[in-house]
Amino acid sequence: MQFNTWEFGYFALGILVLYWLFYQKTAIQNLLLLAGSYYFYSRLHVLFPVYLLALTAVGFLVGLAISQATLYRKTWLVAGIVLLSSCIIILKYANFGISTINSLGADIGLLKLLVPVGLSFYTFSSIGYITDVYRKHITAETNPVTYGAYISFFPHLLAGPIPAATVVLPQFRQKRVFELTRLEPAVQQIVWGLFKKMVIADNISIPVNYCFAHTDSLNSFSLYLGIVLFSFQIYADFSAYSEIARGVASLFGIDLFANFKYPLLSRNPAEFWRRWHTSLNKWLTDYLYLPLGGRTSNRLRYTAVLLFIFLFSGLWHGANWTFVLWGLLNGLYFLPYYFTGRLVRYKEPPNPGRWLPTTFVFLNILLTFHLITFSRILFKSSTLAQAWSYAKSLATNHSFSMPPAFLFNHLHWCVLLVVLEWIQRSRNHALDLKAPVWIRYAAYVFVLLLVVLYHKSLSLQEYYYFRF
Repeated sequence: MQFNTWEFGYFALGILVLYWLFYQKTAIQNLLLLAGSYYFYSRLHVLFPVYLLALTAVGFLVGLAISQATLYRKTWLVAGIVLLSSCIIILKYANFGISTINSLGADIGLLKLLVPVGLSFYTFSSIGYITDVYRKHITAETNPVTYGAYISFFPHLLAGPIPAATVVLPQFRQKRVFELTRLEPAVQQIVWGLFKKMVIADNISIPVNYCFAHTDSLNSFSLYLGIVLFSFQIYADFSAYSEIARGVASLFGIDLFANFKYPLLSRNPAEFWRRWHTSLNKWLTDYLYLPLGGRTSNRLRYTAVLLFIFLFSGLWHGANWTFVLWGLLNGLYFLPYYFTGRLVRYKEPPNPGRWLPTTFVFLNILLTFHLITFSRILFKSSTLAQAWSYAKSLATNHSFSMPPAFLFNHLHWCVLLVVLEWIQRSRNHALDLKAPVWIRYAAYVFVLLLVVLYHKSLSLQEYYYFRF
């Protein structure tokens, strides 16, 4: 059941009506969310809720054990992390390990495993929760329904944002009252998410797939357009899911993280990763980077921790050597900035108050975009051989022939996205309008019309990050 389907619309509306009928009964609201989320997850596969229930039970029980223990709190924490992570290690990485061993000459049969959608997201949520209980940043939840509703909350279940227990779990504990002021911001996010997914991401996925399937027969310019379009596709697709998730969650009185903060406008790789998938960035920072001593003046240690974090992030995205090298490459991007003292931690959007960026800012944004974009050759490729073939052809297949016309067909949507995000860079998102009410609602209707006119039959394409 995908966000951009009528089935999801009917499901969410039905749950929402029942939910607010019991606005004075927080326990019943949480029970409705729990039941609705498990139904939502079961629509993908009947066994998926079994995995979710098992990990939820482990997180809940370990959290209680840590909170009640006096001598073996750390032992419970380690045991909980091992139990929770073992599921993801076996299901996602067992065959990767077997394939790697087989490439060295062994002949071990691959395992037949069912990998649940969203496994990484709710596993990380569970690990973060028990760690926060251990650190005494939050009290352990004693109600299994409340904890289960938090972990399985259907808007963020499949592809995030990864909910921080210290911020999101307390919202499931408290009474929630319907606030009319939430309605328009939620509609804005949902409409903008539908536009990015159904008009931009789904349409440009066709030329992207064509370029990666015809690497040897296309010239450098065509392949360059292909990887640039992929950069826009993955951003529009993933951020669209996050926007819709936040909008739907807000309708239930739950606030989730803003998972994207205009990453296309980043001025260096560090800023990009602070703006891209912010909930994962926060998780990695809180539970890996800081405990490993990442914020240190020791350059050698900083470099080692940084590269480890990016290698970990690469593996989190997928059990493939392409993701390992993608992570390492993005980590290496930091080093020239770091060693030359140019790794600026910007606190404001680029050139606030200006209609156009300065030349210096524009060049930095352009450089950062291309660094990230070229690394995505590895991200998109299914094998290292395919990635090498694409990169080699991109560098050597020079000819004067124009790329196929359809590669340009949807480029204007990418340009529109960048322009709108630049104009709105100080707002929550591009459709967060500061205008008279009739202009705002006319804009929402207009964007929905664009969705209806241009989504065609592509609206059922799976969200890209479901595979992670």
